[in-house]
Amino acid sequence: MTVAYAAALLDYLRANNIDAESLFTPAQLKLLSDKDPQKVIKLSFWVEMLESASVALNQPSLPLLVGQTMGAKNIGVLAYVGMSCLTLGEAIEHAARYMKIVGNMSRMCLRTCGETAEVPWIWPHDGTPPQCVAEVHMAVRLNSARVFTGRPDLYCDAYFQFPAPADISPYKLMFGGDCYFGAVDTKLVFPKEYLSLPMIAANASMRETISGQAQAILNQREGTPPLVKTVRGLLLDGLSTNQTSINVVAESMEISTRSLQRKLSEHGFKFQDILDNVRSDRAKQLLLQTPMQLAEVAFLLGYSEQSSFQNAFKRWTGKTPEVWRQTETVESAGNGPTL
Repeated sequence: MTVAYAAALLDYLRANNIDAESLFTPAQLKLLSDKDPQKVIKLSFWVEMLESASVALNQPSLPLLVGQTMGAKNIGVLAYVGMSCLTLGEAIEHAARYMKIVGNMSRMCLRTCGETAEVPWIWPHDGTPPQCVAEVHMAVRLNSARVFTGRPDLYCDAYFQFPAPADISPYKLMFGGDCYFGAVDTKLVFPKEYLSLPMIAANASMRETISGQAQAILNQREGTPPLVKTVRGLLLDGLSTNQTSINVVAESMEISTRSLQRKLSEHGFKFQDILDNVRSDRAKQLLLQTPMQLAEVAFLLGYSEQSSFQNAFKRWTGKTPEVWRQTETVESAGNGPTL
């Protein structure tokens, strides 16, 4: 898990005037105060701190409270991706795709059945998951939905795999619905209509930009899967001849389009995102390393219209191709050797 995510424990304690120094060793405090918020630490260290603090404070509901108060500072890029989505349903799907950004401690998906929807919490390791980790994650998910939609009245039924605690009132207070223990799955269940709720900070352009950042972080941590490398190579080869449809790529790989979509999704990728990334990288290379006109660059990227390329480039970078080329050329010149 990341330091930023783990530091939510200290944030909660200090916000409630609880002396963290009396609960933890200097080494533990140093671990959660690292200057690099994206540094990855062992989950077991954090679980030990959370559980020991809960016992020392005689506060069994501490994991729920920590999760309830966790914000964008702790969740980072994953939170900003969700906030910029158009609807809660879209935010859940994006969260599922990029969950590994905050650590390898949870998986999630979205299921619908009749008039209800559910989001399971999936432990990605062997053995029994720590109870406190499940509690934190479930609280984070509902609290994020409330904050991102501006709807503090949202409620859900909560299911937990661990046995019922002596006092379940904190769970009912947190989730607002019925709470079940000893369940087959740990999950949140809520009205399906919630999925169409608008996000108060929805911004499609921002979502695309931040999603790109999120994918870059995932790629850096996990390495690019061979499947994605193959798709990138085929797209790069097909740019100038506009052979970049998913149907063409799937046929070249001798699999069905549906199979390719499913396999990419399993790795957390979408075909259109890969295509945009390939085009963006190639466009920047051509703009910076050649004197080509924009119409020529657009043609080599497979665009039939220069305007389509210009609109796409601005979506990728926030700048027009002309402005980007001028800015990068000046910066490159300024970074040359000095005497």
